[in-house]
Amino acid sequence: MHTHPGDLVTRHLQTCGRLKTPSLIWGLLASLCLLSLTSCSAPFADDAPALTRLSIRPTIDVYQQGGIEYGEVRLDGHVLFQVAGSVSSDKGGTEQSTLRLRIGSIESNLDRVLNQQIDPDKLYVGVASLGRQTVIQAGTQSHSTQEILLTVTELDAQLMQQKIPFLAQNWAGTIQRALQRAWVARSPAARQQQVLQAAGTLGAIVATSLGLSTFPRWLYRLFKRRKQQSHPLLPADDVPDRLATPDGDAAKIAWDFEQTSALKQRQRLNSWRRVLWFAQLAIWVYGSALLLLIFPETNIWGRALIAFALRLTIIVFSMLLVAQICRFLINQWLNSWVEAASLEPNEAQRIALRAPTLAGVLEEIISVAVLIIGIILLTDLQQTPVQSILASVGLLGVAIGIVFQNLFRDWVNGLFIIFGDQYAVGDTVNIAGVDGLVESMSLRSTNIRGPGGSLNTVPHGQITTVKNLTKDWSRADLTVQIAKDADVTHAMQVMQQVADEMAHDPDWQPKILEPTNRLGVSQISATGTQILVWIKTTRADQWEVEHEFRHRLKLAFDEQGIQMT
Repeated sequence: MHTHPGDLVTRHLQTCGRLKTPSLIWGLLASLCLLSLTSCSAPFADDAPALTRLSIRPTIDVYQQGGIEYGEVRLDGHVLFQVAGSVSSDKGGTEQSTLRLRIGSIESNLDRVLNQQIDPDKLYVGVASLGRQTVIQAGTQSHSTQEILLTVTELDAQLMQQKIPFLAQNWAGTIQRALQRAWVARSPAARQQQVLQAAGTLGAIVATSLGLSTFPRWLYRLFKRRKQQSHPLLPADDVPDRLATPDGDAAKIAWDFEQTSALKQRQRLNSWRRVLWFAQLAIWVYGSALLLLIFPETNIWGRALIAFALRLTIIVFSMLLVAQICRFLINQWLNSWVEAASLEPNEAQRIALRAPTLAGVLEEIISVAVLIIGIILLTDLQQTPVQSILASVGLLGVAIGIVFQNLFRDWVNGLFIIFGDQYAVGDTVNIAGVDGLVESMSLRSTNIRGPGGSLNTVPHGQITTVKNLTKDWSRADLTVQIAKDADVTHAMQVMQQVADEMAHDPDWQPKILEPTNRLGVSQISATGTQILVWIKTTRADQWEVEHEFRHRLKLAFDEQGIQMT
């Protein structure tokens, strides 16, 4: 059965998509989680107070309104009010970090008051003046202990469009109610209710996860049972015998149908397994977030985990959708390219050979591009400055830079090799001292199947010279040595005759472009005379033509009495 080159490209591209997608997802997950962890420490400088650094929540979002930046102060995940700061001219820099530092300092002060042994009924939150500043302080009604929580600034009043004294009184009342609510949430009765709720939630998570884990095994047993119940039209052991019968073509079609159906069922089974695996991952992530939401101390982390999981889910699925659209467009373009080349026989074979190579490389480029875009999107959503990432990586960043330097060199050299058509998958080459058949190519390296079946991987950065033995056309170079007293002219005539007979043989005519591209004496020695003959062939057929020519030449020389040495 003849397979159209466009179908080969389509299947190859689909196979690449199945292989690359898990790598893409894992790359996005690992990179985005690393960025999420980095963002926890990014907003604060190394010289920030120790108490402030310990009390920060996962992310502190900062917004902008005109010439003012503002952010939310939270306690146990609940928003209390918004504080403001001036907009920095340096988008990556100090003013944004200063506003986050202020928010973190206020929240740490609230946590410190919350952890003090103060009777909620005796809590006092009031407004006081400290020099020319208006501050909010908290303590007992006896004023024996007072803790300054924050300073109300002119920018705060401008943001809220209220006067400082009135705004300070409103914030004091909000803080007092929030602290009392937090103490109630930490009472023994509330703790008991929280523990029971957490136990029920954890039990539901485990039960759902176990139910999903048994589903793939049920699918596998169902697949196996259907395979056993279905009676193959052509058992594998009977294939050689049945193919030799008159109905061999029908039997072959039946066998191919059975194998294709089984392959599709296995692919569907694997797809279901991947879906269920991601479902289990989502259950544990969102279930963990629900557990964190139950307890007031971890409520903010639960909210942050849900927000991060939603961002991650949206980014991953968006990037996968973009990748699939790009694959579809590339698939259409390659199929059109192969279809157009089929009208030109001289180019059709080479383009059909290059199309799968380009499909795999373009797939890799899409994966890398999608990964980078996903990282940039999450970096922007997490408001993680690049400087903080580099600072947190430290010396590891230098090592990563060196590795990426070599990787970038491999990629650039690979682009020149692939798009310059120096060789493609299916060519026989000699590169970097390695001989063999190009089995697969990526943007970074080439896999060559060498003598004895050895698989050699050559990074593109190490390739300086390429020897392609099968590009466009090939040539069989033969050297035959005859006895020194043999008739050289007669021997050359016999060689010419054998080459012409092969060129007119219907079995060999399609493979021979020029029967004797060159024929002549190449060397004379005391042991004999060497005669060189070149036969131009179609690509990759030179070895087969050479073997047949030597076989026919030996028979012809024996018939003419020409002795070889």
